[in-house]
Amino acid sequence: MAELSEALAKLAAITPRLNAATDGANTVFRATEELLGKIGIGIDASVFVDVLKSKGADQGPVVDEVLILVYERIGGKYRVGFDVHTSTWVGDPESPTTISDEFAGATAWDQSPREWKLKGVSELAQLIAQIAEEADKLTTGAESATTAVQALLHDLTEAAKLHDGAQEPKRQH
Repeated sequence: MAELSEALAKLAAITPRLNAATDGANTVFRATEELLGKIGIGIDASVFVDVLKSKGADQGPVVDEVLILVYERIGGKYRVGFDVHTSTWVGDPESPTTISDEFAGATAWDQSPREWKLKGVSELAQLIAQIAEEADKLTTGAESATTAVQALLHDLTEAAKLHDGAQEPKRQH
């Protein structure tokens, strides 16, 4: 009975801190999502959070469930959320042979379990950095491609003008 009493006392002591930590995480997730929505970034990104489960026999297949923090379309709009990646593999962990890879489908942060939020809040900065890096890479590539295509269109327009001039019959006076 003393053991149960101690466990309940410990639980009663940690619960206010747990609730405060959850409230803090919720505030940070909400603010991050609102800011990303306000600036309209719309760039998918994901970062590893934690291994939820890893099970398997020494010689049989291993199943890993990995928690991933994401920013992607969830329910039709860009949201911060979590996805679970399940990978089944065999062989050497250094160079495994994958049998299957599946994503469960992203769940918005406010619909996710408390445990996921508490684990994922520490990865928000990395997620934002990845979004910024991907946005920069995509923007640079698009700017370069746009410049190249505009130059090509200009050259084609000039060539068409020359071609049209060569096709007109000469008038005799």
